[in-house]
Amino acid sequence: MSFKLAKENCRWNRTNRKDVRVACRYDGRDLDPGPAPVIPDLAGTWCENNRDAAAIEQSGEALRFKARGYNTGGTFLSNDFEVRDMVLAKDWENGLPARISADRARLDWANGPVWLRTSKCGP
Repeated sequence: MSFKLAKENCRWNRTNRKDVRVACRYDGRDLDPGPAPVIPDLAGTWCENNRDAAAIEQSGEALRFKARGYNTGGTFLSNDFEVRDMVLAKDWENGLPARISADRARLDWANGPVWLRTSKCGP
């Protein structure tokens, strides 16, 4: 079991197993999972390469990306430190990832396009 999965499992058990006291351990040591990581809010209007309108619909961790008449479901990617700094568009190029900027206003897609959070695209 990965460290990330151990933390998620511990949080779930502490939240849902009210009938018992849950003690968590990982690799033979006590584990404090800390609070659940914050899910970035990416819903809204975006511009692809500063000209074409794009959009993201979000329901919790479930995402839907829309651009140039195409849309696909997606999800957040996170590492063992539970930093959600990437997304994955499932049906684009067999799973196209994008890095989320620290201010959550830019998506850098692995195939080149950049999406910027905005209210209006173009000049």
